[in-house]
This record gives sequence, C-alpha cells and structure tokens, in this order.
Amino acid sequence: MAREINTIKKGVYLIDSLTSGGAQRQLVELVKGLDKKTVSPTVVAYHDIPFFRKELLDADIPFSLIEKKDKLGISFFRQFLVALKRNPPDFIHSFLNVPNIYARVAKLFGGVKGVVTSDRNISLTQRFGLTLGEKMTWRLSDVIITNAHAVRDVLINRIGVPPSRIRVVYNGVQAERFSMADREKVAEIRKRCRANKKGTLLIGLVGRVAPQKNHLALLVAMRRILDIRADLDIRVGFCGAEADPIYAQKVRHAVSELRLNEKVFFLGVEKDMASVYQACDVLVLPSLWEGFPNVVLEGMSARRPVIASDIVDNSQIILNGKDGFLVEPNNVESLAYVILTVITLNEDERRAICERAWKKVVSEYSIDKMVQNTMQVYREFGLC
Repeated sequence: MAREINTIKKGVYLIDSLTSGGAQRQLVELVKGLDKKTVSPTVVAYHDIPFFRKELLDADIPFSLIEKKDKLGISFFRQFLVALKRNPPDFIHSFLNVPNIYARVAKLFGGVKGVVTSDRNISLTQRFGLTLGEKMTWRLSDVIITNAHAVRDVLINRIGVPPSRIRVVYNGVQAERFSMADREKVAEIRKRCRANKKGTLLIGLVGRVAPQKNHLALLVAMRRILDIRADLDIRVGFCGAEADPIYAQKVRHAVSELRLNEKVFFLGVEKDMASVYQACDVLVLPSLWEGFPNVVLEGMSARRPVIASDIVDNSQIILNGKDGFLVEPNNVESLAYVILTVITLNEDERRAICERAWKKVVSEYSIDKMVQNTMQVYREFGLC
C-alpha cells in the first residue's frame, strides 16, 4: 500500500504587530480563512500590541512574538532566523514594508523556499530608507501581492518591479459582521457623542489620528456646513488611536479654533467596530493617501452611506452617487457639499444607496474571495 504524502504546507505570516490596523485585520482574516489541510499558518510579530491576538488564539492559529529591541531589528532578525532554521516553513508571507524586507533577507540566510510580500499603501515611497530597501530587495520576493492597482502602479513606476511579479488581491470583509451590532453599545457610543437626542446626526471618521486620514479637512468642512445650516444638529466622532501625537494635537487645536468643542468627540480605539459603524449616520474617509481602505468596505457592510476621497482604487469600490460618494481629495468645499447632500437625502434614497453598497460588498469583496484569490497566487507561484 502506497504511503500517503503529506501535502500540507507550512506558512509563516510576518507582520510588525497585531495592532488595530487594516493590514493586521487582513492578515488575521486570511490565516483564519485558509484551508488548514493545504496551509498550516503561524503568525509572527515583533511589536507587542495584542489587539488581534485573542482572535488568533480563539481560531487556534499559532502566534509567536519575537520582540524588536533595537531600531534596525538586528536582535529580532537573529532570533527569527533561528526559529526558521529550527522549524523550516515552506514559505513566508509578510505584510507591510519593514516586515517585507526582513522576509526577503530571510530567504538568503534562513533557507526559506518561497517568499510572498504584501505592499498595501501608496505611501511606500514616501520615506527614503523604505524606498531604498524596496529597490534593493524586491527581487527576493517570488511574488508581491498588492491590495490595489494604485499600489501596483507605484511598484512598477517608482520601484521598477516588472508587472509579471505583482498580483492584485483586493481586501475582503465579512459583511454580516458589520450588519449586526449590540444595541446597548450603539446607544452608549451615541451618548458619548451627545448624539442620543432624536434628530441629531453623527458623522464618523474611522482611522488612526494621523495626517493620512485628514481629520482636519472634515473639521473645516463641518464648520462650513454649520455656517450655512445652523439649524442642523450634527456631531462628529473620531474613532482610532492617536498614532501621531503632534498631528493629534493639531486636530484638537483645530476643534477649538473652529468652535467645534461641543460637536467633536474622540472615541479612541474600539474593539466592537460593528457597533461604531452602526452608531454613525454617515461615514467619511477624507484620506490623502491609502492602499485599499477597509473602512470603506466595512461602512458599506454596515449599510451606512460612505463618503471617501477619490484616491487609489476607491472609484473601483464606490460607484459615485449609486452606492456611495466620492470627493476630490483635500477639497473641503466639495466635502462639505457632499456631506450636506447625503444628510439631506430622503429615507428611500438613503436606503437604496446603502442596500446597493451592501450587496456589492457581499458579491465582490468577501473574505472567502480574498482567501481564494490569495491561494490562487500561492498555487501560481508553486508555493502550495
């Protein structure tokens, strides 16, 4: 009798941390969704930020923290190589710029057979060191997965990666997860934002408080709206970590300067994002740059009208005026006009837009589709 050959491939999934970011969410959803009879995943991170750790452990996904104790990560990398040689994986799949560099160099020194790297934001060329690292190491990737065609274009035009080495796999979201929420939590969030009175509208901006997300544009747009329509009772909720303290201070100063102290509320990091989305009447993402923003998909999944900057692949997700709204980036007049348009929609118009958005996410941007497309890339490049 022929002995059955074990075809399960061991994959190491490397990222900087398990913080509450979009890349982290996609990694977690990917490893949870993998067919464990085909790929056995282990997640490795080097910063101890445990936001998603319990979700991994609950799904029986092995996790290893190898702390990075110096700026270059030399001690981390040494320990990482030791771990790879002790239990050699069939491939590494890394997420984000610095982990990508570690994964590629590990191919040289760690005996790793295959390396998949993921670039997920057009900002990858904004810092000289990362740009140089990308140019020096991209050839060590068997394939680079991007989550947007705009990121693919940056790799081709500014890094010099040939198109044949890049595959685009859009982010996925579990739409049902954001369709339902804890009513008590929703009420608590609205109360924190003083939006629990009938007729009060809550506009949400979900994303870390950092220049990329452009909170300042929303504040100026709010001032424009209130100057035009003083009768409107509107609140703004910022949900996300204050990742850039200097920028966060600018935002708080702007709130005061624009006389919005009674209108704007900082919610910090929330674990129950479904309740955050459901608490909002409108979601706004006025980003200056992105990759493929999860917030847009999540807001659409929550059946909330979404207004987003017309950047990267947002126009691929949103059909303007039909299932969401696009605005010219950093144009506060346009942003104010679109917000005013959305909050004055009648109920039937609003419901139709939100229903079309939800159906689009379910059909085109599911977790299953993201996992299947990633597995297809693995197979194409002989990794499983």
